[in-house]
Amino acid sequence: GATAGALSLRWKDAPEGEALPINLPPGASRVLTAPPRPTPGSTLLELTGDAEAFDNRAVVAPRRARTVRVLFAGSTTDEASAESPLFFLSRSLGPTGTLRPEITARRVESLAAADWEQADVAVIASALPEAAAALANRFVEMGGLAVILLPDAAAASWLRHAGFAVEEAKVKDYALLEGIDFEHPVFRPFATPGLRDFSKLRTWHYRRLTTPEKESIRVLARFDSGSPALVEWAVGKGRYLIWAMSWVPGDTQLPLSSKFVPMVYATLEEAGFRHEEPVRCLAGEELPGTGPETIITLPDGTQTKGRIRAEEPGLYRLQDGESEARVVACNLPPDESRLDPLPPGSLAALGVAVEAASDGESERPGPATADAERLRGGDLEGRQKLWKWLLAGLFTVLLVETWWANRSRSSPQPQPANA
Repeated sequence: GATAGALSLRWKDAPEGEALPINLPPGASRVLTAPPRPTPGSTLLELTGDAEAFDNRAVVAPRRARTVRVLFAGSTTDEASAESPLFFLSRSLGPTGTLRPEITARRVESLAAADWEQADVAVIASALPEAAAALANRFVEMGGLAVILLPDAAAASWLRHAGFAVEEAKVKDYALLEGIDFEHPVFRPFATPGLRDFSKLRTWHYRRLTTPEKESIRVLARFDSGSPALVEWAVGKGRYLIWAMSWVPGDTQLPLSSKFVPMVYATLEEAGFRHEEPVRCLAGEELPGTGPETIITLPDGTQTKGRIRAEEPGLYRLQDGESEARVVACNLPPDESRLDPLPPGSLAALGVAVEAASDGESERPGPATADAERLRGGDLEGRQKLWKWLLAGLFTVLLVETWWANRSRSSPQPQPANA
C-alpha cells in the first residue's frame, strides 16, 4: 500500500543510516531484498514515508538453528590427523542458519549405551565389537541413521551376520563412480545436469561388497567395475549407509572434492535434519503445526492452548511438551494492501447496503457512462448531417422543376393556317 514519496525500508532495531531507500513511482510496484538483520533476534521490518501506515510493518520469525548430534566411532579420535575421517567430517559440519551440528568422538572400544541414546546420526569408521554392534543395530532399528565407512575388509566383519561379504578390491590404476542414483537424497544435490559429473573423482582403494538378496538393500552408486560403492540397508525404522571405502585421501578423492560438504549435509537431511525456513501464516488462518496440547504465546504475551486462528499479525510462540519452541510469523494478507475502491455491484454482492445518490446530488459519470454519452452524441450528429443533405437535395429538385415549368410557359405556340 505504498504511495508516492521518499520511501525507505529498515529493521526496527537498526540505525536509521542503514535504511534501504526506495524509488517507487506512483502506481508502480517493486520486489526488494530486505537489508541484512542487524542482530539474529531482529524480527520487525518497517516501511517509512508511506501515507497509509496500517500495512507498513512485517514480522519475520528468526531462523531456528536445530541441533543435530553426530556420534563418530573410530579407531582414533584425533581431529588433527588427515588420515582420519574425523578430520574431514569435523571441518565439513560447520554451523548454519538452520543447523547446529555437534560432534562427539568415541573410540569404538569405549562406546557406551548413553552415547547412542544421545545421538541423532552415527558415523562408524572401524570394526565394532559385538556389544557395540548390538547397540548400533538397536540405534538404527529405533529410527537412527548410521554411516558405515570401511577402511579395510576386516572393518566389515560385524556385518557378516547379515549376509554381507567383503574383500579387498584389486584396482589397476583408479576406479570411478557410476550408476549413481540421483533420486536418492544423498545424491539429489547433484541431480542437475551441470553437477552430475563424477568422472574426475578417483578412488584408489576400496572394498568389494557382496550384498545379500534383500528388498531392504538398495545400491545407490557403483564403481566402474560394477562393485557397489554405496549401499543403503533399511533396518526397522532407520537405515545404514555403507560406503565401500573410507573418507580419507589414501582411499579416495571424495573428502577433498567440492561434492563432499553438500553430500554430508544431504546425509543429515536424509536423517531428518534439513534446512528449514521459518513457518509463516496470514492473519485469519489457523496457526500451522499446532495440536490439542500445544501451548501458544500470542503477540500480546498472553497464552492459550490448542488449535487457534491467528487473529492479529505478530509472532506466535508454539511449545509442544519439552521440545524446542517454534516461532511462527503472521502478517496481514496481501489483499489488505489493495486500496482501489470496489464497484457498488461488488459491494452489494457481499451484502453491503449501498444507498443511491439523492436527487439534489449529481452523480459523477464513470468511464462506461461517458463512453455511452459520446457514442450517442456522435450518432445524433450523423443523423443531423444526413437530414441537411436530404433537404438540400429536395430544394434543388424543386428549383429545377420551377425553372422547367416557367420555361415551358414562355415558349411561343404555333398558329393554325387559314383555309
